[in-house]
Amino acid sequence: MKRPGVLFPCTVLLLVSPAAAGEILVTDRPDFTESAVVVPVGRLQLEFGVTGAEEPGGVRTTTAGEALLRWGVAPQLELRLQLPSWERESWRGWRARGFSDAEVGIKMQFPPPGVEPRLFAADWALILATTLPTGNDELSAGVPQPSAILAGGWELVGDWSLGANLGLSRSSEEGQRVTHAWLSASLGLGLGDGTGAFVELVAAQRDRPGGPGSLILQTGLTRRLGADFQLDVRFSRRLTSEGPDLLAGVGASVRW
Repeated sequence: MKRPGVLFPCTVLLLVSPAAAGEILVTDRPDFTESAVVVPVGRLQLEFGVTGAEEPGGVRTTTAGEALLRWGVAPQLELRLQLPSWERESWRGWRARGFSDAEVGIKMQFPPPGVEPRLFAADWALILATTLPTGNDELSAGVPQPSAILAGGWELVGDWSLGANLGLSRSSEEGQRVTHAWLSASLGLGLGDGTGAFVELVAAQRDRPGGPGSLILQTGLTRRLGADFQLDVRFSRRLTSEGPDLLAGVGASVRW
């Protein structure tokens, strides 16, 4: 697999750049598991990145953009806009390229941060979203695809934390509606000086009619550069017959 050329220098930067003290920036990337925290009221947060992957059978994909815009509009409520990403797929001489579908949604956090009682001592959030058929014909689903995610977050002993998601979507594949469910868990560790690491498991049902499920292992690093900027790098691969043989990505998050 041909990895993005910025992957190595970004990894080095994550490890050696100084991080300034300040309000903690909580992002929904780079792991698959969404956080159980919304953007503060009046703040705008942009998360974006580039990913390259090699799928079973030699299918190669590149995704650039991955831009998620999050806006805190009220206490415990954010609006979300997933902008179309540029994608390229290739397989044995066949190629497709263009823009993917956009997505709009909301995230609702409950109860308010620091307010008890919290069920199972966790923070919780509900994300409701749907794609919009804005992409190129070869990459668009052609119809809206709604989804719902229940996100939980736990602060563990020391610098350890745990996030978990239960998700459900109604996707359209080959003209059929398929109910797609997934469960993910991400274990994070603060390494000090603004650096964090995570390891994650993602288990998913079939994402196409008659298809098998998948189990994916992912790991990565994050590095805060000040209170409102963060870099990230991630790697993942499948543990079953479905999923990427190898995936690598880099990204950044900024808050205003």
